[in-house]
Amino acid sequence: MNAKKKNEIDIFTLEIIRSGLISLSREMGLAMSRTAYSVIFSEGYDFSCAIFDAKAEMVAQAEFNPVHLGAMAFAVEWCLKEIGIENLEPGDVVLHNDPFRGGTHITDFTIIMPVFDDKGNLVAIPANRAHLLDIGGKSPGGFGGDSTEVYQEGVTIPPVFIQKRGKPVTDIWKIILSNVRVPKPIYGDFQAMIGSLEIGKRRVHEYIEKYGVDTFQMYMEEIKNYSEKRIRSEIAKLPQGTYEAEDFLDDDGIKAQPIKLKVAVSVMGDTFVADFTGSDPQVEGPINATYGVAASQTYNAVFNLTDPYIPSNHGCFRAIKIIAPGGTIVNADHPAATFGGNVETSSRIVDVIMAAMSKVVPEKVAAGCYGTCHNCTGGGTDPRKNNDPFCWYLFREGGWGGRATKDGNDSLMDYVGNDMNQPIEVLENSYPWLLAKYELVNDCMGPGKFRGGMGTNYTIEFLNDDTRLNIITDKCNQAPFGLFGGLPAIPREECGHYNDIRVKMDKDSEFKHITEVFGAVSASKAASMRMPKGSTVELMTYGGGGYGNPLERDPKKVQWDVKNEKVSLKNAKIYYGVLLEPKTLEIDVAGTEKLRKEMLEGGKSIVK
Repeated sequence: MNAKKKNEIDIFTLEIIRSGLISLSREMGLAMSRTAYSVIFSEGYDFSCAIFDAKAEMVAQAEFNPVHLGAMAFAVEWCLKEIGIENLEPGDVVLHNDPFRGGTHITDFTIIMPVFDDKGNLVAIPANRAHLLDIGGKSPGGFGGDSTEVYQEGVTIPPVFIQKRGKPVTDIWKIILSNVRVPKPIYGDFQAMIGSLEIGKRRVHEYIEKYGVDTFQMYMEEIKNYSEKRIRSEIAKLPQGTYEAEDFLDDDGIKAQPIKLKVAVSVMGDTFVADFTGSDPQVEGPINATYGVAASQTYNAVFNLTDPYIPSNHGCFRAIKIIAPGGTIVNADHPAATFGGNVETSSRIVDVIMAAMSKVVPEKVAAGCYGTCHNCTGGGTDPRKNNDPFCWYLFREGGWGGRATKDGNDSLMDYVGNDMNQPIEVLENSYPWLLAKYELVNDCMGPGKFRGGMGTNYTIEFLNDDTRLNIITDKCNQAPFGLFGGLPAIPREECGHYNDIRVKMDKDSEFKHITEVFGAVSASKAASMRMPKGSTVELMTYGGGGYGNPLERDPKKVQWDVKNEKVSLKNAKIYYGVLLEPKTLEIDVAGTEKLRKEMLEGGKSIVK
C-alpha cells in the first residue's frame, strides 16, 4: 500500500468493515445451522465460515471451528490455483474435500463462491468448510479406526465446479450422491452450505455498493496488515529463544505402540517458528495429520499464547512459520489415512506447543486437556422410519487443564473444535437410540492448586438390529499432564483407562473394552463393530491435568468440590491433604494443617 492510501485509511471505517465482515461470517454460519438437514450441522455446528480476498487470503472469520479455519486458507488457495482464476465466473461454486490439497479429513468439504464486480473483476470469496455425515468408504459415518489408506475412508473430490454460472453441474452431484449412504441429508447440508455463500455474496455486493470496489479492497488489505502488526507485537513480548517438548499419541489403531510428536518452538524477534522435525514418521493407521492440520493448530496455539482478541486472518499467519517435514505424523504423504489426524493428532500439536512454552510463559498456558474429540460414528437402518438408512457423528466434551489463576473448564469441547453439544432429545428423535446415561465424572481430574475440569459419561443403548459402530479417540493410555506441581488426571479403577470406550452386548451383565469383545488391537480405535438391538456403548471422557501444588489449594475450594460431588472425601484427603467431617463436611482446620505439614515435610506427599 502506498503512502497516499495509508493516509486515506480512516480507523472508524476500518473497524466498521472489519467487524462487519466477522459478523457476516457469523451470519453465514447461522444460516447453515438453520437450513441444515443433519444434527451435526443444526445442533453440533461442525462447520466454519470466512471471507477471503481476491488473492485467496483470509480477511475475516467467525468463531466456529479452529481446526477448520487455519486449514481452510490453504484449501481456498488450492482451489484458485487448480481451477484458475481466469476460469471463474459469476454464479460459480467450487467444492473439494481432498486432505492433501489443503484439507483436513475427507468428510470436511470446502466450498467457495467467487464474487465479482460489474466489470467482471474478482473482489472477494465467501467460503465455508463443514463436516458431512458420510462420504462413502468402508465405515458408515467415517472414522474407521482400522483404515490404512485414504481410499478406504471415502471418496476424494478434487477442486471441481458443482455450480457453473448459477446452474448445478449435475454429473458431479450424481457422482457424490451415488457414493454416500444417506444422500438426502448430505444433499440438504450441501445446499445449506451453498445458501450461506449466497448470503456472503449478497453482503459483499452491499459493501461494494456502499464503499466502491477500490476502497473496499483497500480496507480488506489493511485489515490483514492490522492483524499482522498486533500479533507481531505480541510475539515480540514473548521470551526470545528456542523451547522443546514432546508428546505422544496412544497408537494408530493398527499397532499398539505410542507415536511421538516433537516440537522446537523458536521466538525470533516478532516471528514464531514451530519446527516439528523429530516427530515420528507417518503411520499405517488413520491418525496422520496433513500440513493444513499442523498449520491450523499451530495458529490455534499462538493465538492462545498471545492475545486471543486479535482478529484472526492471513495477516496473523505471516508472523507464524511452520516446519513440518513431509512423510511424518504431522505432514503425511498421500495416500495416508487421515481421519483421526484432524481430531486427535491436532490436539497433540496444540498440547506439545503449549508444553514447550510453559517453560517461559507459565501464566499463559494450561495443563493438559482431556485431549480428544472422542469420535463415535456409525450407521444402520431405522425401524421407526421404514428402515431408512441413517448415519451419525458424535463428539464428546471433557475436562480442560487447570490454569495459573483458575480451575479447568468442566465438560467442554476439545480446543481444536468449538462445536456445540447435540441435545439428547434431538438425537433420540433422529436415531433409534435410548440415551441411558449422561453425567459428569467425578474424581477423574488432575489435582492442583487449580484442578482440572470434569469429564463426562455418555451411554447409548441401540434400539435397532444392524448398527455398525466406529471409534477413533486417544488419551486412553496416557493421562492429561499436570504443570508446576499439578498432577495428571487420576485413573479410575473401574475402567482401567483415562478416556474410555466400553460396550455391553445385549446378553452381557457388564461393560467390557472393545479389545475384549471385538478383538480390537487398540482400546481407542476400531471400525464396523456390530451392535445388536439392546447393546450399549459407554463413551467416557476424562478430566484435565492440575496446575500447581494441590497442597496449596484453598481448603474452602476443596470443601466446595466435595459438597458439589466433584471430589470425594477420600481424594480430598489423599491428594489435597484436606480433612472434612464426614457428616457435616466442615473443615477440620487443625487436622488439615497437620496433615499438609506431614505430607510436605515428612516424605508422605504424593507431590514431588
